[in-house]
Parts: sequence; structure tokens; C-alpha cells
Amino acid sequence: MKHLAKFLFVLILLLLIVWFYLSKTYPATPPQISALYFLEHIITPQQNYKKYVLGFLPYWRLDQINTIQPNKLSEINFFSLTAGNDGHLVTVTNGQTDPGWNGWEKQSTKNFLTKAQIMGAKVTFTVAAQDNQLIENILNSNTAQQNLITDVVDQIGKRNLNGVNIDFEYTGEPTDVLQQEFTFFSKKLATQLKQKNPHASLELSIMPLSARQPDLYDFKQIVQVYDQFIGMSYDYYGQTSDIAGPVAPMNGFTQGKYFFDVTTTYSDYLKVIPKDKLVMGVPTYGWEWAVVDGKTMKSKTYPTDSPNSYAAVISVKTPI
Repeated sequence: MKHLAKFLFVLILLLLIVWFYLSKTYPATPPQISALYFLEHIITPQQNYKKYVLGFLPYWRLDQINTIQPNKLSEINFFSLTAGNDGHLVTVTNGQTDPGWNGWEKQSTKNFLTKAQIMGAKVTFTVAAQDNQLIENILNSNTAQQNLITDVVDQIGKRNLNGVNIDFEYTGEPTDVLQQEFTFFSKKLATQLKQKNPHASLELSIMPLSARQPDLYDFKQIVQVYDQFIGMSYDYYGQTSDIAGPVAPMNGFTQGKYFFDVTTTYSDYLKVIPKDKLVMGVPTYGWEWAVVDGKTMKSKTYPTDSPNSYAAVISVKTPI
């Protein structure tokens, strides 16, 4: 009986230790579910790729979350949470829960991201600001900058995540002051993030022309600040294009065939970003347009205000 009692005591103690570890390491998911993910990981370990494979998880595709195999990815990034004019992450839009925040707060999302971490993938999330005025409001206010930094660091800490991706898509040429403010914001974010989470990854999404044309990014200043740069090498021709064209042409820019291409984008990036910090985006979709004549690859599309105009996404799983 003494041996049995001792065995049970040790077993209970071990279970409590495991329970505490899982609760601390994966706080967004109940420990009993995390334990099941560990068992699944033993059966299906992470695949060892020679390349870094990052997958985005859009909040509008969460209904297909169970089809994803996280053990085949190096990183999964939840896309996206939105920054508000005051810098705080947006939780309510038009009187309703913001769709990005709603997806982020779903228990099924939390559990999946925990599963991805247990399977060996980094788990990060994107903070998006894709309107010029919004970006200016944030960067021109020290209070708004600090609000955003505080919210980002808080989310990473609460869920024990692996990092964050900043996606500020400014169109046109920003002022020198705005570029300087983005650099200041980036450095401040990196400092506070690393203080709380030394191993957290700070990432930045950049557009195809970011290394060629004036942009928010002063690469000489920020290349050492960000751990990873994600090249948005897709949507060269997209929903609002006035002519039809490939979503990500590999070549054709130097010949005047396309306005830009992936190869040139990559070459431009390497002039300002170390190769080991660069991840190139690959689209798994294309666009189908209504075109005016339909005779050439670069046929003119109908104006967006025309009743004949439409642009539909064709994914790799769309039947043709």
C-alpha cells in the first residue's frame, strides 16, 4: 500500500507539473486540449523543410481552419488585427465586433494557434493599417504610437505568441517627417517588445515597389530593427486594375510587358535587405475580370462603376 500511495503521489505531482506547464506556455487553450495536441505532434512531427514556409491565416477563412496542416509550416500568421486612429487595436466596428478581432477571440482560433505552436510552427499576427490618413494619425501622435505598442506587447504576452507583423500600406510618397516617425515607432516597438519578450520576432510587410520608390521605410535605419521582411510579391494586377494581367508575373518588366514583376522586386529587395531576413509572398490565387475586348493578356477591364465590371478571385481549388 505504501508503494501504491507513493506511486499515486508521484503521478499526481507529475500531472500537476504538466498541467501548470501547459497552462503557462499555452494560456489561450485549456491544458487538456494542449495535451492532446502534444500526442498528435508525436504521431505527425513537423516536416523539416530547407526553406522557410510562412502561411497567412485570414480571419475571413477561419471556416476552413481544420484543413490546415500546421506541421508543414514554419510560421502561421493571423491576418489581421486593425490599428485604430488612437493606436489601440480595433475591437468594435460600426457598432459590432470587428471581424478581425472576432476571429482572433474565437476559442477555435486560439486552439488552432496553440496546436500550431506545439507542432513546431511560430505563431504571429499582423497589425494592419491600410489607409493613408489612418497611418498619419498614428505616426503623428506619440500617444497613438504608444497605445499600439502597448496593445501589441500585451497580446503577445497574454497568449505567449512568437511575434508580430506590421503591415502599414501607405500609398504615394510620404513626407520625410512621416518616414522618420515610422522609423521612430519601429525602434520604440522593437525596444519594448524585446524587453518583455526577448525572443519575439518583429516583422514588416513591404510592397513590391518599396525598395524602388519613396515609401514609409528608411531601410538603412530599420533593416537592423526588424527580424524579418515579408515581400508582398503578388497583386501586381488585382481587383482595381484597369487592365487584366497576371497576379504575380515572374518576368516581363524589363521588356515592357508588365509594369513590374517578381524577379525585379526580389532583386530590388536584396539591395537593401539581407537575404536571410527576406520572405517572398507567393499567391495561391488569380483574378478573373470582365474585360472590354478580351483579345489580349492586357485587355482593358470595365471601369469599377460599370454594371459590366466585376473581379473574382480564383483560388487553386476553384473548378474551371
